[in-house]
Amino acid sequence: MLAGEVQAVIKLDVEGYETEVLGGAERTLSAPGLLAVVMDLNGSGARYGFDDAALHRRMLEVGFTACGYEPFARRLAPLAEGPKGTGNTLYVRDLEALRERVRTARRFRLGTGVAL
Repeated sequence: MLAGEVQAVIKLDVEGYETEVLGGAERTLSAPGLLAVVMDLNGSGARYGFDDAALHRRMLEVGFTACGYEPFARRLAPLAEGPKGTGNTLYVRDLEALRERVRTARRFRLGTGVAL
């Protein structure tokens, strides 16, 4: 689908088919330019026989770390206990590179006036 393009961040939310998508994404997952994958881990794959814990292990095997992100502080940190299993999990390949990118990104204002 990406036709050879490498994205810095990919959001993966395919309603329980994350295992199948990752199974066909070897080249994308191994691309050095891919800094992070945001994946919705909420147990929806169970209805198809897939396990979120296996997805988590797969991401660790290919060099990613589950992290938390505090947008107002612009802080990234590894999750001490792994994903909570309720919603989006941020998997980061190169934590320092992504921290630098977040640190130097331009700030913007939300419609509420809050600056990020």
